[in-house]
This record gives sequence, C-alpha cells and structure tokens, in this order.
Amino acid sequence: MSDEWVFSPECGQMLGLACFACMQNLADGDAALVREDDTVARAKMARIGPTLVLVEHMGDQVRGKLHGFGIYRVEETEPGEPFFLDPRRLLFVLSEKHFEQPKGGHLQLLVDPHEWWDELMGAIYQVLKPHMPRPN
Repeated sequence: MSDEWVFSPECGQMLGLACFACMQNLADGDAALVREDDTVARAKMARIGPTLVLVEHMGDQVRGKLHGFGIYRVEETEPGEPFFLDPRRLLFVLSEKHFEQPKGGHLQLLVDPHEWWDELMGAIYQVLKPHMPRPN
C-alpha cells in the first residue's frame, strides 16, 4: 500500500459489508464477553485468520448500546484453544450511529489502516472464498 493511499468512505462501507458476511458465515455462536467493569455483554465471534478475531457486539436499546463490530489482533493459538481479547490490540470499531432506519455507520480507526488493511482483506477473502457464489 502506498503512502498516498487514503481511507475513503467506500473502504469503510466495504469493511462493514465484509464484517456482516463473515459473521453470517463464520460466527462460532453466541459468546459472553466480560467487560473491564465486570459486566457481561452479548456478542458473537469469528476467527478470521491466525491472528485476527471479529467480534460483533449486539445492540441493546434499553442500555443505549449500539450494534457494532470490532477486529482484534490476538496471539496465534491452535484451533479450539482459548485466547484473550486485549482492548489495546483493537484495530477498529464499526458501529451504528443510531437505532433508527436507515442504518448509518461510524468507523473509528484505532490503528493506522496501513498496518492491517492488506492482512485483513486477505484473511476475509480466504474465509469467505468457500461461501462465495460461483458464476454459471
């Protein structure tokens, strides 16, 4: 990726669509995440690549929590082995702007995309490749 590359709104939209597709095809089921304040949050997780985990945080209108996604970098582990989601290794957060329709998204980049974009797109491609429709 060149230094002139700009993270456009279209990249954010593509990232959101890729997150939805990954969760639809790969989610390991419901998970409970324990927050730093010891409260429990409903979520879904999908491992996409050896060191990337996609987490879908469920929305909760009562608590004012919006639906969103985050990608974490994790240590490489064997399949089925536990791993730790370190908030300091969160690459980005993509969340809804509000509960109403039409849905709008807010992308917060926590790490420069030059450091993870190519790796993430390659990992997403590899995990979605078996699920892509084949042309006739």
